[in-house]
Amino acid sequence: MENHLHLLASADALSKEIANFKSFTARQSIDYYKEMHMQFVLQELAFYRLPHKHDRPYQFWQEGSHPKRM
Repeated sequence: MENHLHLLASADALSKEIANFKSFTARQSIDYYKEMHMQFVLQELAFYRLPHKHDRPYQFWQEGSHPKRM
C-alpha cells in the first residue's frame, strides 16, 4: 500500500481528527524532505498541488477523506 492508507480511529469529531492527522503528517513529511534535500520529492509534491490551493506550495495528501463511523 504505497499510495494510500487504511486507518482505524475513533473520535467524537472524526472528520476534524482526520484533518488534524493529515495536517500534522504532511507538515512533518515536507519538513523532513526539505531537511534531507530531497528535491525530487518536493518537486513532485509541488507538481501535483491542486491549482486552487494558493495557500501552500505542496500537496501531500489527496483532497478529501471518507471517515465512517462504525
